Amino acid sequence: MHDLDLVLTVGTVAKIDALQAEYSAFETLHETDGLIDTAKELGVAYVAYSPLGHGWLVDNFPFNSPDDFAPDDFRRTGKSLVRK
Repeated sequence: MHDLDLVLTVGTVAKIDALQAEYSAFETLHETDGLIDTAKELGVAYVAYSPLGHGWLVDNFPFNSPDDFAPDDFRRTGKSLVRK
């Protein structure tokens, strides 16, 4: 189920105070897929998950490229952790 569909479905059953989804300089999907706008309309707080890009935007980050991560690390593979 898409994040937006889930918010709308759950919102009919229970009050949602906040939702958390990935949002960073590298992941801005929810700016265009309606999730942030829907959260605003429903009065639901949008809490950014990984605003520092899973560590890419911090000092002393020991990795220089995706190849430096473990073979199954999503930062190397590019595969999303979101279940659909």
